[in-house]
Amino acid sequence: MNTSTSVDNRVKGRPEAVENTTVLIILADSLVVLGSLFASFFIRFRYLDQIGVTEPGMTLGQYAVFMGMGMVGALVIFGNTHLYENQYLLSPRKSFPRISRSCLLWFVCYLAALRLTEPALSQIDQASAASRLYLLMAPCVLLVAMTLWRFVLCKLIWRFARQSRLMENVLFLGWNQDCADAGKIMTAESGNPMVIAGAIRPPGGEFAHPLPEGMKDFGEFSQLSEILADGQVDMLITTDTELDHHDLGRAITLCEKEMVGFQLVPTCFRVLLGGLSLDKIFGMPLLGISRLPLHSRMNMFFKRGMDAAGGFIGLVLSAPLIAIFGAIIYLESPGPIFYRQRRVGQRGREFDIIKLRSMKLDSEAGTGAVWTVANDPRRLKIGKFLRASNIDEVPQFWNVLKGEMSLVGPRPERPELIKKFRDEIPHYNARHAIKPGITGWAQVNGLRGNTDLTERIKYDLHYIERWNILFDFQIMFLTFLKRENAY
Repeated sequence: MNTSTSVDNRVKGRPEAVENTTVLIILADSLVVLGSLFASFFIRFRYLDQIGVTEPGMTLGQYAVFMGMGMVGALVIFGNTHLYENQYLLSPRKSFPRISRSCLLWFVCYLAALRLTEPALSQIDQASAASRLYLLMAPCVLLVAMTLWRFVLCKLIWRFARQSRLMENVLFLGWNQDCADAGKIMTAESGNPMVIAGAIRPPGGEFAHPLPEGMKDFGEFSQLSEILADGQVDMLITTDTELDHHDLGRAITLCEKEMVGFQLVPTCFRVLLGGLSLDKIFGMPLLGISRLPLHSRMNMFFKRGMDAAGGFIGLVLSAPLIAIFGAIIYLESPGPIFYRQRRVGQRGREFDIIKLRSMKLDSEAGTGAVWTVANDPRRLKIGKFLRASNIDEVPQFWNVLKGEMSLVGPRPERPELIKKFRDEIPHYNARHAIKPGITGWAQVNGLRGNTDLTERIKYDLHYIERWNILFDFQIMFLTFLKRENAY
């Protein structure tokens, strides 16, 4: 195949398809927004005309002016929230949160625009103010309409994505553990706009790991120029261990020549949380660790405020439970009803965690620090219920109020166990980047007690990287529903 012809095909193929599809989607979104605004008007004044004012105040034509403004504003907001990127066009689950935030932001801007322009319009046309109920209905109708429309759109795009070249065909240069991890991420997400076409051998001639079953072997590195020129590959991905400086430069040059994207997976950064960020100091580019969500002072303020309020309310509401179960514990095993244990918190600081005692006195005298197991003989009769219902954890609201813990976060571990785990488990100490919690993402997924630590760390890091207030509320809600391995 002629190289110039293949390049022309790519230029006229996928980019044109993406551009044309985006234009059609924007036009369709415009109709959805306008339709939602008109639907809100007719619902308000035809079916809900007995609520509040019975007349529109402004004429439909005057409302139409604001509807046009609202449509333009919505499209600008949709664009700024990246709703026209492939990953959000291909995944309703990913796009819904962004649609929700966009509609909320649009409502605030739309309301402000109406309030600013209404006085000028009333002086010209002697119009009344817009209906308050209409203003409240419009974003709700828009949210429902956009969600349904994007769901249908996603199904249509998935049906025609390959033919229209909206999906990117990815070729791996070499195949090692890092490539395998990247491949898992690509195939795990249903809305990922990339398809793994196969892998080509590195300059050494052999793959570091065997290719997965069904993955195509594209041959030797010397054939890379012909493969890229064929026009069926949109992106080349490799790791910094597969190529030396000379071969890396050659691969980049070939990709540039054939208009193929190039991505390098830096294996030296595999341990980092939150990915990489590019900063500049006096114009010099520096590649390093991205800031985590809870590195933001504003996020820290919101989380601490929620913890302080939750800790106080939790202590007040749990006081009767502590009194009742404290008495039961004492009757079964006379002695202290609270159990204090040294734990490690944020940045390695140690503190004493407080729990209702669910074990016999001196239960670790002969064993040292060990995890609780199913049917643990050291456990009190009431202890099984306390641990299964998480009631033994309620005194930790005091730790939360003191600022030693959070309502949600990785569970704190004992210092003697951490000394062992931090050298054996990859990324273990990364969980100490934030405060430990009474409950956490790993715990609600059944990873507590004597379970796989490596898997538990993955869930803790997932929480740390993707923290937000709603995620915290989700975990707190799930804490009352999921009690797997709570013994």
